[in-house]
Amino acid sequence: MKVRVTWKWWTVPPCHYVISWTGMPDACPLVRVSFLASMLARELTAAKVMLLCCFHSYAYSTPVVITGLTDNTKFRSLCSKWNLLTTYGDRQVRLSTANTYSYTKVDMSFRDYVDDLLRPQSPDVLGSDTLYMFGDNNLSEWRSLLDVYEPPAFLLPGTHRAFSFGIAGPGTGVPFHWHGPGFSEVIYGRKRWFLYPPDEGPPFHPNMSTLSWLRDVYPGLPPHQAPLQCTIRPGQVLYFPDRWWHATLNLDTSIFISTFLG
Repeated sequence: MKVRVTWKWWTVPPCHYVISWTGMPDACPLVRVSFLASMLARELTAAKVMLLCCFHSYAYSTPVVITGLTDNTKFRSLCSKWNLLTTYGDRQVRLSTANTYSYTKVDMSFRDYVDDLLRPQSPDVLGSDTLYMFGDNNLSEWRSLLDVYEPPAFLLPGTHRAFSFGIAGPGTGVPFHWHGPGFSEVIYGRKRWFLYPPDEGPPFHPNMSTLSWLRDVYPGLPPHQAPLQCTIRPGQVLYFPDRWWHATLNLDTSIFISTFLG
């Protein structure tokens, strides 16, 4: 099977390559909930109330893909290349290495990150050698943008929201790791997720990129060791429970935001 990893965010020169491996299913085996644009306002409200009431039935045990939960059209328009570079181009951003423990941090201007590092990832480059913009940034400098974002309404008892905003090139991603529960929404592009329950640790090396893991490890996994997986697109939110192992792969140049419940 071939999976096309493309350079699609904003208007940029064509640049894409194809990564091939076998066995990746197209269907998402995770629980799905959809809110349709054709719903009447009262129907939509009733459906969201029902989902809120049911949230605790899966919040501690099951990843869920939710479509149409929020309307972030305005937020998406503010994430255009022109607007982000005009507003934030000279701001400093902190980049992390795209490995499991993300020890190394590098500061540079957002404009330099977009111009110099936002490029397709080679599967031969280690995650520990890849710089990635996600979290670790001065949220006060991005407050005017993040205040427009409409997060999922659900919270777990005793938790509050913490946002992490990210932009990354095609083929990049973070290898397997775990943390507390939260939501991840794609604003531009597509993000592939690979998930394992807390008691089923995946076979991986913490410095191996997700792309090289797919090329070198994934094809040889026996069926009982295969991860749950799904591709999240704009308008979709993935809920991940506490301590679930997960790795991500950006299939396109992607903008995404996570809401951690801590």
